Amino acid sequence: MTRTEAAVAPSTGCGEPGRPTSWPQNTMLRQFELNPADTTLTLVRLMRVRGEVDPELLRCAVDSVLRRDPGLAVRLARTQSGWKSIPGPHPDQRCRLVEMDPETTEGDVITMARHLQEMAMPIENAPLVDAELIVTDKRATYLLVRASHLVWDARTGYLVCDRVGQLCAGHDPYSDPDVAGAVLDPVRADEAEMERATESFRQDFKDFATFGHSAMLGVKDEKGRLTGRRDELVLDGEFASSLRSTMSTHRIPASAFFIAVAALLQARLTDEEVVVFGCPVSTRVCQQACGCHVNTLPVKVAVEGGRTFLEYVKTVQISILESLRRRGVDYSATGMTPVLGSLASCFTHQGVEPSGLDEEIRLEPLQVPLGHVAFPLSVVSSEFIDATGGGFRCVIEVGSWADDIDVVGAFSSLIRQILSDPCSPLDSIGLVDPDGPSPVLEALAAYGRGSTATVVDMMGRTAQRYPDQVALIEPGRIVSHRQLDVDGRRLASEINARWPEAEHVVVCHRWGIDEVLAVTSVLRSGRAYVPIDPDLISRIPSVFETLGRVPVIGDCETVATLADHGVTAVELSELLAGAQDTVPDQAEVDLDAPAYVMFTSGSTGRPKGVEVSHRALGAFLTSWLQVVTCGPGESWVRLHHLAFDASVLDILVPLVSGGAVHLPDLDVVRDVQRCARALVDSRATSVLLTPSLADQIMRFLPDEGLPALRVTVLGAEAVPIAVASQWATRVMPRGGRVLNAYGPTESTVACITGDLTSDDLSQDGGGAPLGTPLPHAGVATVDSALRLVPPGVPGELLVAGESLATEYLGMPEETQRAFITDPGRLKGRWYRTGDRVRLCRDNRFVFLGRMDGQVKLGGFRVELGEVSAALRRVTGAAVVAAFMDPEQPSRLMAAVVSDRARDVPTWKAGMRQLLPACMVPQRIACVSSMPTNGNGKLDVAALARLIAHEQVPARTITDPVEREIHRTVASVIGHEDFTCTENLFDAGLTSLSLIQVFDVLQSAYPEAGLAVVDLFQNPTIESLALRVRPAREVELRDRELQEAREAERRARREHEWQRRREINAKHHRRDG
Repeated sequence: MTRTEAAVAPSTGCGEPGRPTSWPQNTMLRQFELNPADTTLTLVRLMRVRGEVDPELLRCAVDSVLRRDPGLAVRLARTQSGWKSIPGPHPDQRCRLVEMDPETTEGDVITMARHLQEMAMPIENAPLVDAELIVTDKRATYLLVRASHLVWDARTGYLVCDRVGQLCAGHDPYSDPDVAGAVLDPVRADEAEMERATESFRQDFKDFATFGHSAMLGVKDEKGRLTGRRDELVLDGEFASSLRSTMSTHRIPASAFFIAVAALLQARLTDEEVVVFGCPVSTRVCQQACGCHVNTLPVKVAVEGGRTFLEYVKTVQISILESLRRRGVDYSATGMTPVLGSLASCFTHQGVEPSGLDEEIRLEPLQVPLGHVAFPLSVVSSEFIDATGGGFRCVIEVGSWADDIDVVGAFSSLIRQILSDPCSPLDSIGLVDPDGPSPVLEALAAYGRGSTATVVDMMGRTAQRYPDQVALIEPGRIVSHRQLDVDGRRLASEINARWPEAEHVVVCHRWGIDEVLAVTSVLRSGRAYVPIDPDLISRIPSVFETLGRVPVIGDCETVATLADHGVTAVELSELLAGAQDTVPDQAEVDLDAPAYVMFTSGSTGRPKGVEVSHRALGAFLTSWLQVVTCGPGESWVRLHHLAFDASVLDILVPLVSGGAVHLPDLDVVRDVQRCARALVDSRATSVLLTPSLADQIMRFLPDEGLPALRVTVLGAEAVPIAVASQWATRVMPRGGRVLNAYGPTESTVACITGDLTSDDLSQDGGGAPLGTPLPHAGVATVDSALRLVPPGVPGELLVAGESLATEYLGMPEETQRAFITDPGRLKGRWYRTGDRVRLCRDNRFVFLGRMDGQVKLGGFRVELGEVSAALRRVTGAAVVAAFMDPEQPSRLMAAVVSDRARDVPTWKAGMRQLLPACMVPQRIACVSSMPTNGNGKLDVAALARLIAHEQVPARTITDPVEREIHRTVASVIGHEDFTCTENLFDAGLTSLSLIQVFDVLQSAYPEAGLAVVDLFQNPTIESLALRVRPAREVELRDRELQEAREAERRARREHEWQRRREINAKHHRRDG
């Protein structure tokens, strides 16, 4: 490529300023996309000259604009020394002819333009704009224009681009029939008008300070640049022809089309109905102004359903015009700054007069200056012409938040759906093309059907294959699979005889082998067991409200306690004594009959009874054993109560596969120190733990860990990588599997699981990936409108398959809301988990949080609505709120609009009668009113600050030991609002945070020989002080005596000093 500049005399009279004397009708300037890379914001524009035109005539027209256009005569430039007024054009500001070799290709010209882009032109004492008309073989082929700096008006915030760059690309809003009445006043608004405009802007955008979803805000690299990637999509061939035809048929300007699709893409990626995007603006705001004002302004647009795409495009156009009307806004007063140069749009026109020509889109990315607000993504589109007819090239720039998202695929999917029917409802257009190939749907089609065997069939086969293998182990007692099968069938026959019409049987039995026998016997009878924790017998009335009066099986203690509550129960020993001696055959169990009912927290305040069928339970067990094998010689340690569906893994998985279940005493399980010892002594091969419990148990395990352990399943709450990694290295040094298991009760224990790899465990932090679906489970991720989203895009997890629960008993409306049929493109019955997840490139899901008011505490799923309902009941207050402490996410708090703060201990005691301990707020505060945000919703952060501010001062405690212990407990639970006689578990201490208190007290009182169980047995400050006082009483008494003597000495010295001062004062008065 050879380049030669032709010497041309300065033009002095080429017609009127800014307009050529003659212009061929078939000439067309085509603008190309360039990517400026320097922070000086130097702008280069390259245009192809289409049609025959005399090079000198065109050069003369451009030169005339450079020298005479009023928009270039006086303007402000930002220099190193600040803002400077530059009057008149520079003498050398003119267009030059540059001759190129005939072999020069378009790529060569683009390379040359990009090279110029990287060269910063001087700002002062030099031309602000230069232009080169490239001539090849005596023909004008390209026009290259470069502005030495994107100067901009400091008051309005508009970037001002060179007039020449828009010679044939000026967009005059006055002449646009779609913007009639939207005349833009060229005179700057006065201060009062600007203040009104600023306030209007602030109100409209106050909830969008970051201009996009918080998860999308990109981080900056070490050079201060936004991280991310750039992808390119080429729309050509039939696709491009269809796109041109659609825009022509419906009179959609290409600019509006691509901007609208880009905003729709952002809305679908963020799952928001209202989005703020960067509007690329390039327009003359008045006839006297420079030909192009460029900036990226914030535009808010609604992308909700109820409209067609064509109607939506019109909304986008109107929204952009609204942004133009805000040019008088003082953005600095709103706390927002438009991104200068994140996008720039050029509205290109064909022909002689720009004001009378058709509109086309030209998007050009510019460097984002440091320190400004970033928009979530930018879409850069340009049209190209080639031998095949050309098409559109779209460059999509996204931040690092989209690393796992196929943004190009999502963008093309949106365009494909729009082209298939531009009049289709907007809410039917999603990120997954309904008629195109879908990896999501292909994966869904692959999940298998569950087993036709019931848990009863599986236990029966296990008893036949491994009759003498140990099934259940507790201190002092062992039961084989044969004995469990025999006793189970005898009891099942007795249950059938006693309660032939019953469908559900409540099991409220003390922890142990007999409790497991009761459960398996109910299952063998073909009925559903309904577990009730003996410590939560107060829930029996809500169970009867749901199920009616059903049989109850218990032990001697629970039967007596139930009788006190007016409930008649039968002891298991009585059933066993009444059972026939001969072992009956196992009756066939209906697959669709209920197997168990788990009562979970309900948002209305009433616990929800989740009914799981034998089909669902069998499907889960079969599927689980394909992933995590178990058999003779292997054992699990049972650590979960029957009312927690994790007990299905603890108990039933070993019993249907020939393994054994270790059942430590309940008081051992509740004492972390003794529980760790039990894990060591059991030599169990498998265990299921919540991460919180695993973190505490590790403190009390020996240095060699658990050598026999080969499988650890972590679940029931989000799994921190740090905990999983420490467990793998500290507890399983010889290797083994560490799995994350996820699943709501409604999907029968678990639907997703996966091994944590060495790469996972080596991460610095964050949450562990959930894994992949179990063979029996179908899973999908959808947005709020139940549209499928592609991998990488966050959404709600839906679960399908034969392991789904049957219903919420007695709650048809709740069931209908949670279990949906044929949502969108999905077929069949699906459960809405309410969990927000993302599918990564490795096909594993990651958990992102809850989408509603449901939280997990101690591994239990808790509806904040149920906590609030109980709080209303015990307080009688109309306005209450239960929420998680923003500063301590694992801490449950509550507020009551009341002035009865003295009744808080009574309220807590009342809530403990209604709810499990984990659902009783650690702190209940009385407030005068509930703070709300701009939407009228509870402002949790403000409420937490209010409670912290109004926290009662620490009570005066005279006993030094009590004072020390009170200070220790307060530092752990985060407040001092409890007395020395108040139960610490009512004050907010949990079985896990208790370990922290134990560590401190054990260090402070080593001679006391404290054990964890001492804190359970002495749950008040007063009783704990009595426990440790004998060992420290003398020391503390001596310390108090020493402090008292020191205080007495200080008092005597102060008295003596005061006496001497008075004597000196008397002498001074007498001498005076």
